[in-house]
Amino acid sequence: MFGKVKLETAVRFTTMCTRLSACLAPSTSASSLEIIRHKVYWWIALCISLSFSLPIMYDLHLNRDDVNNIMLNMAELCPICTTTVKLFLCKYNEQKLQACVAELEHFVATASRRERQLLQHYVDRCISVHYFMLFCIVSTIFGFSSVPIFLPQPYPTHATYPFKVETDLMKNMIRAFQILAIVQTALFVSIDAQFSTLIWFTGARFELLSEELRKVSNVAQIRACVRKHQNVLRFAEDVNLLTRFVVSGVGISTAIGTICGGIQLLQDVTAMVKARFVSFVMVGALELFTYAWPAEHLVKISEDVGYSAYSARWTGQKPEMTNLLFIVMQRARKPASISVSGFIPMLSLDFYKSFLSTSFSYFTTLRATTMANTS
Repeated sequence: MFGKVKLETAVRFTTMCTRLSACLAPSTSASSLEIIRHKVYWWIALCISLSFSLPIMYDLHLNRDDVNNIMLNMAELCPICTTTVKLFLCKYNEQKLQACVAELEHFVATASRRERQLLQHYVDRCISVHYFMLFCIVSTIFGFSSVPIFLPQPYPTHATYPFKVETDLMKNMIRAFQILAIVQTALFVSIDAQFSTLIWFTGARFELLSEELRKVSNVAQIRACVRKHQNVLRFAEDVNLLTRFVVSGVGISTAIGTICGGIQLLQDVTAMVKARFVSFVMVGALELFTYAWPAEHLVKISEDVGYSAYSARWTGQKPEMTNLLFIVMQRARKPASISVSGFIPMLSLDFYKSFLSTSFSYFTTLRATTMANTS
């Protein structure tokens, strides 16, 4: 419906959005001016995020006895806090993230015909999900930004400032700032798309390696495959280190956002309020899905490397070749994965379904409690 998106366009667009969110530093060949500009932009993004969250926290404190207001404030705070967490985590892992993205871009630039075909297949496979997510993000931006137009509410969010806001100029400045902060918060979903791209890319490299292993016929070829396997495993571990804590933050935000945002859908409110929280909840659920889907594929495709090694032409070959194939098969028994010790044993679609099911269980319990308190 939207036409085919080329591989280079998808990679370039994702990287550009991630840089706009200040989560990705300029390349190592960047000038001093570009590096300084990135650092200034990072501090501006952090100040916007903190300045956006503090008035909502203040409103939460003032109305802490109102359960419905607490749910509303928590729903609005979740994505803002996740934005701040992403800023700090990407800053902490700045060099590693920069290196992984540079390796992705170099691979795409130098890819063979078969490699380009496979990577393009991956783009075609997941582009519809990202289109739908983009639609939900734009709907959420419009839904929250247009609140002062359609509802008797002065600002897009339920924020209270610890100073008097009397003049129209001040009110308009606050509205403009909140709309800017909403757009920035939505833009930070691009870092999820970037990490998702890195996970898909890792899976594609394992798949290409599996194809090579099935065709090996001598020791030199298997040695080259073993080196590639070690490089891909190293890259997969880097991606896991980059992704796991962001996934944890997104998971917590998804759970709280789904629960608190879902409560708003059951309140006696206008269709406008419900519509904006429908897209809000959808974005939260899709954020975690963009990690779980490629993570499950990564587990399966990295395990397939062992089966491909077993399918190689090893009968009648030198003992060195069979030993090397055995090493690959043994290592493939421990698949590459995205995991967080004590929180996410192995990110997959099964974990995603279980996570959403638990979140909705808490939502049902909280809804019953809220209705009982209202009665």
